[in-house]
Amino acid sequence: MFEPKPASASTLSPAQSASSVDVAHLRSRFVGLCERLGTTVDAGAAFDALVVRYDEPQRRVHTLARVTELLARLDEATDCDDPDLVEAALFFCEAVFDPRRQDNETRSASLAVRTLAGLPRERAQRLRALIHFTRDPLPTEDRDLALVHDVVLAVFGLADAAYAQYEALMRAEYGWIAEAPYRMGRSRVLAAYLAREPLYLTAHFAATLEAQARANLHRTLSSYGHAIRIVATAADGS
Repeated sequence: MFEPKPASASTLSPAQSASSVDVAHLRSRFVGLCERLGTTVDAGAAFDALVVRYDEPQRRVHTLARVTELLARLDEATDCDDPDLVEAALFFCEAVFDPRRQDNETRSASLAVRTLAGLPRERAQRLRALIHFTRDPLPTEDRDLALVHDVVLAVFGLADAAYAQYEALMRAEYGWIAEAPYRMGRSRVLAAYLAREPLYLTAHFAATLEAQARANLHRTLSSYGHAIRIVATAADGS
């Protein structure tokens, strides 16, 4: 089980390269997680396969450094009912990433269940649900679903410069899209998040990141020149 600890979440950088990540620590953490979950997988080999995935050339944001960030966010948290399964969801929730596809979360969930062989059926289904929730969140009183949601979206609460760097890296991941349609599509995504009240579902992340996240989203939308119209569209559901 993870040990909750305070962390300066707003300063975590999205731009670390895989070479700057403490891979040995991540490996040890993953192997320990597999042991606690009671899986039959060769944990070391499974981790090596994850490293290969997170080092794919199309990735700029969704890298092994991102996994490190997600786990650091998790370590801040205190409201968690099944920390091992939440941790597993965070290791795998972005393991499959193709910027030209819309089913990355579904494929990541399937990969997680296949990899963590030996999980009881109920826990395997729960793992799928935790990963799927990162794509289609709904208001929930489920603490673990809410926590996974907030950990994944905590990137919105980065300090100003780090968030600008994150947006630049996100743009690079979608470099095959022309500038105008990218700005429009990204604006719609960000405006939909901004229209949520609240953005974060857990007390911890709402208290520590909500204000900064909203400032980042407002600033980015303004820079794209679509803020007022698209925010209004997202808010009224039209």
